[in-house]
Amino acid sequence: MGEIKSSIEIAMEKTKNLLLSPEEKERLHQEEIVNRVGVIVSRYQEGNLSLKDLENELKSHPEETRDSFSHHLLKAMIQNILITQDNQRIFEAITLLKKGTLDPGIMEKITNLVKENQKILKDSFSSIESVFRERLVHLGIQGDAVIPNTEESQEWQEFQRETRSKHERVLNRLKEKI
Repeated sequence: MGEIKSSIEIAMEKTKNLLLSPEEKERLHQEEIVNRVGVIVSRYQEGNLSLKDLENELKSHPEETRDSFSHHLLKAMIQNILITQDNQRIFEAITLLKKGTLDPGIMEKITNLVKENQKILKDSFSSIESVFRERLVHLGIQGDAVIPNTEESQEWQEFQRETRSKHERVLNRLKEKI
């Protein structure tokens, strides 16, 4: 009786004599780098990889691939700068990757933009919540236990979206300068 083979075994048998073109090899190599970079960036942002570990990771790559790896790592770090978070860890990694060629003013502008975004949202939340409280009072609903569900309101969601969108446009222009 014949042997039962998996799909992978059949595919491997059919392709064992095929060779990859230089372009395909380079494409696969770049995909491998991008995947590796994704893992490293995630580990770094989660705090499972220190700045020193990141530097050692760079040094561990062969010289012929180090520039490509560094480029993809820098690109991924820049993409992970968000208007809704403290980006200090990412800034430290970008500074390392840019090797002293980074304008520190850009990082300061991004930090100020994030702070401005947070302040506007905090101040507006209180304002919108007050409006909701007033509406409830006009409906005869009041008291210390009454807390409007501002976070789930359509007005708050829309305001957040508009504010974030406006600040993200500015952030993207600053990212391009890095």
